Amino acid sequence: MKKTIWIFIFFFFSAIKIIFAQNLVPNPSFEIYDTCVSEIDGFNLPSNHGLKYWLSPNFASPDFISNCLSNPDFGMPQNYGGFQQARTGNCMVDLGNILANINYRENIQTILLHPLEANKKYCFSMYISLMDSCWYATDNFGVCITDTAIYSYSNSLTSFTPQIINPLGSILNDKINWTNISGEYIAHGGEKYITIGIFTDDNNIDTILQPYGSVYWNNINFKVLGYYIDDVSLYLCDDTIIPPNENELTIPNAFTPNNDGINDIFKIKGQNIKTFHGTIINRWGQKLFEWNDVNTGWDGKHDGQDVSAGVYFYIISVVFEDGEMQEKHGSVEVVR
Repeated sequence: MKKTIWIFIFFFFSAIKIIFAQNLVPNPSFEIYDTCVSEIDGFNLPSNHGLKYWLSPNFASPDFISNCLSNPDFGMPQNYGGFQQARTGNCMVDLGNILANINYRENIQTILLHPLEANKKYCFSMYISLMDSCWYATDNFGVCITDTAIYSYSNSLTSFTPQIINPLGSILNDKINWTNISGEYIAHGGEKYITIGIFTDDNNIDTILQPYGSVYWNNINFKVLGYYIDDVSLYLCDDTIIPPNENELTIPNAFTPNNDGINDIFKIKGQNIKTFHGTIINRWGQKLFEWNDVNTGWDGKHDGQDVSAGVYFYIISVVFEDGEMQEKHGSVEVVR
């Protein structure tokens, strides 16, 4: 009996070790904060006790975006950068970059839960999404992994080179979905800091003009590259278990169909969706719109005419790839 118990315990804890491979990044989804403030602490400034474990390593000012904020510029899902839900949880970060021969770069940095081990291979991953307001996108985004904290008494970190960077030519221009940036790193031992963002200077960064952006950033004298960040991770590759691609359904509660190119469509996001059907009705039960393609959505019209601003109701039915069925009922506000 004792032998059997010890065998069970051995395999049980071995399984636990595999299943719960440790993410070395603290507060990886930015959900932990002392107080709900918009600006992330700078290394050069007294702490305002906002987002925990992350700071700005230069004089620029990355932003904390959360549904806990009453300031609409930094709320969720609508904020100064556009419309976006956090990939997971209720918080995310945005990093703005201004290309105007001033090398303004917003970066974030954290200290890992423990230093990296020499000659071990680590897997890095993060998710980013371009702000609706931006007229430009780039392929240049990465992470520096270092022994000591890096910082600059300026608005940039252009003297540093990231070890993991998004592939050249793969433009990060998705304003709706989250794009994964990932890579592998062989440690020399003792590295304990990661710093995320754009490190290339204004003269050497490639940008691509986007079909729409915000009037706020429509200025010929500079280019703005703003990205939301969420779900940062760094694991020992040998311990990394790829999590199952979970069934997911995200439904916004408002949209602004005013043809400005920002949040004009009531569109459902999800993962593993096999079949989809959506219906929009008004408060009297009249059917206004229906669609069967999750990649499209409602443009706020009925019979070719704009509906009035106000609250409408949806019925969303999906079947996921694994056979699970969900039906969601709720309301969406048309804001004009």
